[in-house]
Amino acid sequence: GAVASLDPLTGKLYWEVPFKVYGSVNPGIPVKSDNFLMVSTFNLGSMMMRLNQDRPGAEMIWRAPETATDVDTSGLHALFSPPILKNGVIYGICSYGQLRAVNVSTGERLWETQEAVSERARFSSAFLVNVAGTDKYFISNDRGDLIIAQLTPEGYAALGDGGKGAHVHQHVPFIIKFKQTVFKTISFFIKFNRFLAVE
Repeated sequence: GAVASLDPLTGKLYWEVPFKVYGSVNPGIPVKSDNFLMVSTFNLGSMMMRLNQDRPGAEMIWRAPETATDVDTSGLHALFSPPILKNGVIYGICSYGQLRAVNVSTGERLWETQEAVSERARFSSAFLVNVAGTDKYFISNDRGDLIIAQLTPEGYAALGDGGKGAHVHQHVPFIIKFKQTVFKTISFFIKFNRFLAVE
């Protein structure tokens, strides 16, 4: 297999970089930030490419070791939840629910925590949403928790509730406000494990 770039009008191949997948398991959603493009699979891990800025082209700058499996992971094996690339760091959920930070340029793991999902189980997952312009994230896991946390190259810190994270419970409704764009403020009302956007 390979990651390929095609001319959208003619279908002509611009470039391709070999990328191995496991059996018939599709890779996760590719993620692009600046001139970096990352693809990841559950079993065989990730590959990072640097895109040429002035003409179609790409080069692989790192990939998971050939020996990687869904259990033996050194970097990030993301599948269900697209990772976030921010300020030289990739934040994402790995194959057994580990929230990890990985260096964009080298693929080196900076840290790992199980706190965002709480249980180490195959296919455990969570979705990350960055509050624009900050290092704060909403983390919605597959256990029904909504966690507000700070993610930095140094580590994970759940905010609120004595450091256990601002988990949403049925008896604790609250309102969160943040700027989505320069022109608009969005309020989120969270109650009874529902997440409703209120403009």
